[in-house]
Amino acid sequence: MKKHYNILLLLILPTLGIAQTPWALWQSVDHALKHNIQIQQASIVSQSNLERALSEQIQAKYEFIFHVKVLNFYNGREIGL
Repeated sequence: MKKHYNILLLLILPTLGIAQTPWALWQSVDHALKHNIQIQQASIVSQSNLERALSEQIQAKYEFIFHVKVLNFYNGREIGL
């Protein structure tokens, strides 16, 4: 059955504008899937980096506010929320 399938593919693929053998076609599909996985991994890493950066930005903002309040306290100013 597999041999007949390969022969059938060899006859049909050129008529569809695909001039590759089944093996070459499989290799190109495999390459495309691997490339897609790499893009997805890069996207996940980028999203993680963005979330970490936003978290650090928020943390820095509140640390700044805290330090300003501490300085105001030591300078004898009233602390307001």
